[in-house]
Amino acid sequence: MQEYFPPINKRDDDELISIANDTTGEWQKDAIDQAKEELKKRGISEKEQQRRFEEQLKEDNKEWNEELKLRKAEEYSLLEKSSLILFWFKEIFWDWHLKRDGYLLKYRQRRQFIFVGFLLTVASFGWILMQSPSIDKQRMDEINKVDNSKWEKNYIGDSLKAAEKKQIDTIKKRRDSSLRSE
Repeated sequence: MQEYFPPINKRDDDELISIANDTTGEWQKDAIDQAKEELKKRGISEKEQQRRFEEQLKEDNKEWNEELKLRKAEEYSLLEKSSLILFWFKEIFWDWHLKRDGYLLKYRQRRQFIFVGFLLTVASFGWILMQSPSIDKQRMDEINKVDNSKWEKNYIGDSLKAAEKKQIDTIKKRRDSSLRSE
């Protein structure tokens, strides 16, 4: 016989009735058998067990229905709303179980805020893309305004002259070698 913590024989009657009538599969068969045996030792008949178990179920259902009412109207805080809008690309992969868990208002709000976040992102990228040509034009205008003729003469001019001279020398060598070979 397996031991449980707290031990089955130390639990109260209602908990033993709940274990003995387990319908959720939460308890092992050995625990259920121990609970039934302990209830017999305490002199609680099966009829009494059934009556108390049904009362427990009614109370649990009442509490669950109250919880569902609260969940149905629960909404996101301002910080959570902002987070959904700003980080929609992360949030889109999480919390799709809200409707199933009874959070109907949160479910609708979540979809709306993710959509708003998506639209803001698309609008931001669109605005950036529309501004890009004018920014490029401004930059090119600034570059064209700068007088760099001295720099060109000093750095590019010398290297261009050297390259031209090298090309001319190569052409002359080829011409001379072709004349000699004839």
